[in-house]
Amino acid sequence: MTTEHAVSRRSAAEVEKLKQDWKKDPCWDLYDTEGFEANREELEAYQHEQEQKWQQEHEQRQIEERKALYGMGLGESIEINGRIFVRVPGGWVLETTGENSRVYGVKVRAIAAVLIPFSNEFTPHDFTEENIDGMGE
Repeated sequence: MTTEHAVSRRSAAEVEKLKQDWKKDPCWDLYDTEGFEANREELEAYQHEQEQKWQQEHEQRQIEERKALYGMGLGESIEINGRIFVRVPGGWVLETTGENSRVYGVKVRAIAAVLIPFSNEFTPHDFTEENIDGMGE
């Protein structure tokens, strides 16, 4: 008897619980889960289907966000990733504000603005904390 035949299939309830646990934190290949070797084909198909669904949902959200952003009227603003973007002719202005320090006992608030021109490859959603740290400050 081979090792493959020695491993029994898990119950439908066990497989479903594993799928739900994986959906909450998909940080491993579902089909490689130890103890579920006999269910590999089912789990691999499920993971592939779920990842395709997530990709389609992500792409659809991006399309909707771009439509909303490019449809903004002049002067309208939106908060994305904790930053305020204001629609201006030709693009957006990124406003960064924050309390930096005290000068002579008075709170000083730094305000900066950066023009971001329209682009087919860019929206304000591309700004995250990682790539804008220190920008305009």
